[in-house]
Amino acid sequence: MKILLICIASFFILLTPGYSQSKFYNTYGAEMLFSSAVTEDQGADGHATLRWVPVINIQSNLNKDVSEHFGWYAGFTLRNVGYTYDNYLDPESQGVYQKVFRSYNLGIPVGIKFGNLASFYVFAGYEIELPFAYKEKTFEDGTRINKSAVWFSDRQKHFNHGFMVGAQMTQGANITFKYYLNEFHNQDYVDEDGYKPYEGLKSNIFYVSLGYMLFRELE
Repeated sequence: MKILLICIASFFILLTPGYSQSKFYNTYGAEMLFSSAVTEDQGADGHATLRWVPVINIQSNLNKDVSEHFGWYAGFTLRNVGYTYDNYLDPESQGVYQKVFRSYNLGIPVGIKFGNLASFYVFAGYEIELPFAYKEKTFEDGTRINKSAVWFSDRQKHFNHGFMVGAQMTQGANITFKYYLNEFHNQDYVDEDGYKPYEGLKSNIFYVSLGYMLFRELE
């Protein structure tokens, strides 16, 4: 991961001096996520359903337009990431429940933009995220029976990372697809009763987001 980030940073530094007309500028925007996960439960395909996440997903970018058709960006994000799982088998009670897993993450994305930067273009990037606020809800027959919230929980991986691709529209709207390379849960986590609630549950989150003004300067 460190080698990849060093290579990306070196690439940007080498490109920048060649264009005297290029500029730095900041952009700020928000996203609405539609997230799910690729899941495997005890070796069989799991069943994750779509989760709509309108809040809170915000991003600030430092942009560098190297030319009219190429640029790069790096920034900070606050994002609500998670998924809904319909057939969770509790190892203690042996009951089957619906679970909603999510965490708030602080992220650092880096990426490139190419196309007509004054109009329509595409972008691609990589992001490292730090989960800091974990929440888990349990439902039985549509009724919530339990909720837990933990700061910097050991129930999930302490760092997330993934790749994203997207398209920026002329009027400021954009669409992004992101896939997380690491699993969401810490399968080795042991709860206070001595059980491993996520053992055998593999999940890699992905989402499609609709954003606004992530790469456009405010007039």
